[in-house]
Amino acid sequence: MITFHAIGSGADAAAYHDKAFSAEGNVRDADNYYMDESSGAKWQGKGARVMGIEGTQVDRKDFVNFLDGKILNPETGKIQNLAGRGNSDRRAGIDLSVAPPKSVSVVALVGGDDRLIKA
Repeated sequence: MITFHAIGSGADAAAYHDKAFSAEGNVRDADNYYMDESSGAKWQGKGARVMGIEGTQVDRKDFVNFLDGKILNPETGKIQNLAGRGNSDRRAGIDLSVAPPKSVSVVALVGGDDRLIKA
């Protein structure tokens, strides 16, 4: 099953990520399967390269500003509000979850198929 949930603002997205990340950007929960304990969130990609922040640690304030459309202009050093156009339909992102049907989980547990459990 595929489900999605619109994330309305940068603050909403940051609150969502706060569940897994500490203020330092390190993984908080031991069962988080995305990264190991020493990993942290870092800015990547062409936009980060243009802004001069590629490879640097993502902190909460910058993350919220970015998702709210408040971007640092590398030429002026000032924050530009790219989302300040009054569009109430704007969203910061979409949380997309993919999960197998319940029958797959039942077959994996009852049948003892380790391949399904690991997947």
